[in-house]
Amino acid sequence: MKALLVVNYRRIDQVLLKMITEELGQRGIDSQLCSDDKPDRKPDVDILMTFGGDGTVLRAVRTAIGQGLPILSFRAGSVGFLTSFDLEHFAEALDLLVKDRLIADERRLLEIKMEGSSYYVLNDCVIERGTPSRTVSLQVGIEGFDSYRIAGDGVVVSTSTGSTAYSLAAGGPVIDPAASVYCITPVSPHNPYVGSMVVSGGKLSTIEVVSAKGYPVTAYADGLYTRKLNSGDVLTVILSEKRIVLLRKEPLDYVEVLRRKLAFGGRLKNGF
Repeated sequence: MKALLVVNYRRIDQVLLKMITEELGQRGIDSQLCSDDKPDRKPDVDILMTFGGDGTVLRAVRTAIGQGLPILSFRAGSVGFLTSFDLEHFAEALDLLVKDRLIADERRLLEIKMEGSSYYVLNDCVIERGTPSRTVSLQVGIEGFDSYRIAGDGVVVSTSTGSTAYSLAAGGPVIDPAASVYCITPVSPHNPYVGSMVVSGGKLSTIEVVSAKGYPVTAYADGLYTRKLNSGDVLTVILSEKRIVLLRKEPLDYVEVLRRKLAFGGRLKNGF
């Protein structure tokens, strides 16, 4: 078996990295470090392993899509909604891997089209005001529905997987990650009654930049800068049939994760 390692070097130092590669070698797993995030430059491997937090998993998504690779992720010092194992359970995870006892958690991706280019995201696409800071006006059209206007700081379009990221911080709902939907959430809207819209995955949505007060707005895909958009520019959104596979020890208990990570259903204090 061959593994490609995607590492957050702010959390994994060289000593720890050496221990990781040695542990892999002891189980007959050849490993190679990922030096960039371009999916067309990867060697022939069987699995992606990430070491860091959710951002590290998101970095690996493009390669996972391009080569159809599963992702086995290890959390190192962050919240880690997407990560499957804490790093302290690395040996246990490898034992399960070599015995073929990990299960596949499939997640659908969102397809975003802008200016003739397509982007696939696991968490979200964000359109937000640029510099200098000005209110932006966006027209949202959902297939089969009347369009509506958002005036504020921008909009977050999230997958069900990404519903606990920026969308939640902007007031969006928590969505079962197995649900085939996506969510359009305004960021700081002037009209407080323009809330989130959960959209069926088969519906195509459009977001048009109506006015940016003379300055371009900025688009991000899974936290990475994508491009500037000007008045009149339109992006389209639909839930893609493309999927990635996150390897886990057992089926995901989403409420348990929410309780452990966000104090869901409890009080924000020790021993809630």
